[in-house]
Amino acid sequence: MIIIWLHDTTHDYSMSVLYKGKIYSIELERLVWIKKWEYRKCWKKIFFQQFLMWQETNMWGDTLTFWDYWVEIMYKYFSTYLWIKSLEIDLLVSSSWNNYETIINSKKNITPNSHHLMHAHSVYNMSWYKNSNILVIDWAWYNLKNGKIELQSMFYWSWKHIKSLEINYATKKENIWIGIAYSRISDFLWLTEWKMMWLSGYSEKSINYNFFDKQGWRVYLKIELHEIFCNREKFFHYYWLKKSFLRNWYFNKKIINFVFSFQREVESAIIYLANYLYEKNPCENLSYAWGVALNCLTNYRLKTETKYKNIFVLPASNDAGISLWNLFYWVNSVFPSYNINIALYEANYWLWKKYNDDEIITSLSKYEEHLSYKYIGDKLMVQEIFNYIKDNKIVWIFRWWSEFWPRALWNRSIIVSPYVPKISGKLNVIKNREEWRPFWVMMLEKNQEKYFEKSVKSDYMLFTCKLNFDWKKEFREISHTDNTIRLQTISESSKLYFDLLSRLEKIWINWLVNTSLNWKWQPIIEYPEESLNFYLENSWIDFMFIENYLVERKKDSIYEKKLKSNLYIVEYIINSIKKISVEWINIDSDNLYIHINIYSKEIKFDIVVNDFLKVDLVFRIYDDQLIYEWKKNNSEIDMLVENILKNSKKILSYYKVLFSLSCRKV
Repeated sequence: MIIIWLHDTTHDYSMSVLYKGKIYSIELERLVWIKKWEYRKCWKKIFFQQFLMWQETNMWGDTLTFWDYWVEIMYKYFSTYLWIKSLEIDLLVSSSWNNYETIINSKKNITPNSHHLMHAHSVYNMSWYKNSNILVIDWAWYNLKNGKIELQSMFYWSWKHIKSLEINYATKKENIWIGIAYSRISDFLWLTEWKMMWLSGYSEKSINYNFFDKQGWRVYLKIELHEIFCNREKFFHYYWLKKSFLRNWYFNKKIINFVFSFQREVESAIIYLANYLYEKNPCENLSYAWGVALNCLTNYRLKTETKYKNIFVLPASNDAGISLWNLFYWVNSVFPSYNINIALYEANYWLWKKYNDDEIITSLSKYEEHLSYKYIGDKLMVQEIFNYIKDNKIVWIFRWWSEFWPRALWNRSIIVSPYVPKISGKLNVIKNREEWRPFWVMMLEKNQEKYFEKSVKSDYMLFTCKLNFDWKKEFREISHTDNTIRLQTISESSKLYFDLLSRLEKIWINWLVNTSLNWKWQPIIEYPEESLNFYLENSWIDFMFIENYLVERKKDSIYEKKLKSNLYIVEYIINSIKKISVEWINIDSDNLYIHINIYSKEIKFDIVVNDFLKVDLVFRIYDDQLIYEWKKNNSEIDMLVENILKNSKKILSYYKVLFSLSCRKV
């Protein structure tokens, strides 16, 4: 029997397959080269440019118009490695109502009614609790059964039965919920949600803006703020942030204090809901899932400031996790007559493709001119890594399956001692990240209480803990400005790292800095050959372990980069489009901003003169044709449209290159 569960609703695409009694999963993010949803090339006046371009913000809108293509990419991944044929598929469950008959010819198609119920089943299948309250706070999703928009839901499950306690539906007035508000502010300030979280640590004070109304189990943005949160210009004017945003943006005190204030009010709102759920249905366990469940600051407060004894936050708590965890539910609950027994235990949470020795050797053999390698067992591997860490070397580890969540825990990691001088700064430069963003640190679970105030178990990097006073100075290099550390705790179940840390603590190295195997704008490394190529291109990585092979560069070998980074290629193409566009109309190049959305196949032209947006023109690619629309109509836009249409073949050729770069070859 073959069952495919597909999550395909505008973002966080994923696909999970039940095949020969095993489950395999893939996130679209692992197969898409350009990680961000949209790439914006910034010229002069970067923040002013973004302010103008996003005055009228339709946050997600219907941006992802070419859904079939992304589904085809994921399906091709499985059909290539599992040799699945579409005629063999018994059931396709898709989160949306789209039909994929041309890609996946399944015998039966099903679409679940409730998105929030899918989230509830996700935490049910992984938390290990016998019973638990479930809190789901999401963006806004359409319920197919009753035609309403779900914002927030509360459930209780016990012995495989889930009971709905409360569901908050959107109304005409009450339609901006915590998740939507968080996304709006992060986009208005040209931040992502996780950057907002860490920027808030630099605040000097919190201001009570009173963003939310709390009425029983309903918490939503105040009615009078809805219009403000739907318009960027009004948002900046209302909170007097315009000048602050345009000057010294990241480290402007007014911006940072505003971000911190909003972060704290979001945390308080979620704690309020968790406590309300406890009062309504007392239970010592809470299971929690939604996109902002990846917010470590909120999770820590949930753990330490609520009445719950145990709190489980789903590692893949965003929508991508739905396909994997719900597949377990459907197999075991909806189709029990099939008697399919699938083992679910810690060692196979990631349930992904495992590369065997033949595949590894095949990849290594392609680089024999530049690399030397040798096979070593697990015990010797621990000793080798120990020696390199002790000597302050940066080590790359590529092993087993990829993890099925946004953060690399064990199997796609760059690790290094926290005692390397200025290590955080070095890694931020290496990975092209903002200097104020912190890194994850892994340590043995047994050592938590020694270093942290109110320490919490954090197996999946989902909690941030505050250092005890005695250790603030020693670990200043790897702690955040507010003396917190993003923590990953290691138990005996993670044998490789447990053994490694147990050895390192004997020489007073109790922690390891752990960051994911990737560079900015690229997803976490997935394929062995891709991993080897990246290792050769980046001399800052000292040693590499790929499965049970120790890999080193040959001293006399000179490796030429075969491919430029996709980021540079995208920048080159955008520069080219800008150059030919400037030739078409008589404007200064500094006044033309080009915005490209690879997912929706859009090219957007903005002409700004004297800080005023004069032209807002969007071209979309459809069936190899350019179609266009505009918001401002004048002689300049007529001239621009006319010349773009005359040169449509050139624009199409550039854009096809961009679109092809967005996907890895399977």
